[in-house]
Amino acid sequence: MAPTTGPIPPHAGIERELEPFLAKASAWREAIHREPELAYHEGRTQQRVLEVLQELGVPSHPIAGSTAVVGVLAPGAKGPCIGVRADMDGLPIREETGSPFASQNGAMHACGHDIHVASLLGATAYLKAHEGELAGPVKLLFQPAEEEGARGGALPMVEAGVLDEAPRVDGVLAIHLKNVLPNAIYGIRPGAAMAAPDHFVVRVVGKGGHAAYPHKAVDPVLMASEVVVGLQSLVSRNRDPLDPVVVSVSMIHGGAKDNILPDVVELEGTIRTVHPQTRDRIEMLFRRRVQGIVESGGGRAEITYHRGYPVTVNDGAVADHLEKAFREAFPPERVLHLEEPYMGGEDFSYFLRERPGLYFFVGTADGGAGAEPMHSARYLPSERAVLAAMAGHVTAVRAFQRAPAEVLRGTSKGRTEGAPSVD
Repeated sequence: MAPTTGPIPPHAGIERELEPFLAKASAWREAIHREPELAYHEGRTQQRVLEVLQELGVPSHPIAGSTAVVGVLAPGAKGPCIGVRADMDGLPIREETGSPFASQNGAMHACGHDIHVASLLGATAYLKAHEGELAGPVKLLFQPAEEEGARGGALPMVEAGVLDEAPRVDGVLAIHLKNVLPNAIYGIRPGAAMAAPDHFVVRVVGKGGHAAYPHKAVDPVLMASEVVVGLQSLVSRNRDPLDPVVVSVSMIHGGAKDNILPDVVELEGTIRTVHPQTRDRIEMLFRRRVQGIVESGGGRAEITYHRGYPVTVNDGAVADHLEKAFREAFPPERVLHLEEPYMGGEDFSYFLRERPGLYFFVGTADGGAGAEPMHSARYLPSERAVLAAMAGHVTAVRAFQRAPAEVLRGTSKGRTEGAPSVD
């Protein structure tokens, strides 16, 4: 993996062309950052996007019953149509960046979605000015609810027909900021790029009582603690070491007073996998392990297990073609071939199940707030990341539209590649 910080790279050719559009893109970013909105409630952001697209002269419309927006550049162009996604929702985090454009409403763009939206709008402004040079249409997909984690916002857009309605989308693209990559560096990986994020809730049911007489109770606190420890062996002893798996218990709720053993303790967390067979196996082992531990303690386990987004799988041919294009457009040190997937989850996976495409990364680690953990109250990428994201959008669109026909058709191998199977 690349170092997390380093010298900020000089602007490449396309970035210099985009510099006249950066001031507006940065202003859009700051406005969106000031007013983050949670999943399915992105009404003000939707309105702002529609206003900007109208100002740019780009035909656009909201999706009925949704906060999504669809716009089209060069709708009459005859070449391949590329769909570009930008997710719009924020997170329920109270911001602590101290920025002059920090959010004050108790929510925060702590995952960079403000830059995703603003950089796509900035790239759109540039591409509109060069609309006659586009080989085919560009469909702009401003998506709600990526952070929601269950149904999400991408699947409803697919179901609403955004990929099939004219102009029909031939391939899809999306970026995501990454705090562990140096600022303005691009990371590209064929095959599995992001994990499948599953969610679980375990209610450990015992028998409450006085804490001074634990032998007369069935202690759910003790059983829940043993479950937390016991689940770690799912990773250390039940899967191929080369096959990434994460099991995290992130919430524990139970009890009301120091001298009362409760009846119930609730555990909640996530399991991340990058291969379908591993996903099935880990769920089966998880259920068996939890039931075994709790039953051995005399209690009962009530398990709710929800499968989240699919693995985000980049088409191999598309990834190879676009990585080559990025290496031609930028100095070689600015393009990284990523050897391993990230264990976060992404509902852009639903778009990639329908069309060949690429989900790639733009680094933000700058030695300051852009290197803070994502989903933290302190994460704040710099304006340099806005410009790099704009350049990434433009470079990827142009390269994809000029790709050979076999690349646009995609490769079945690339769209199903994941981690090694588990015997």
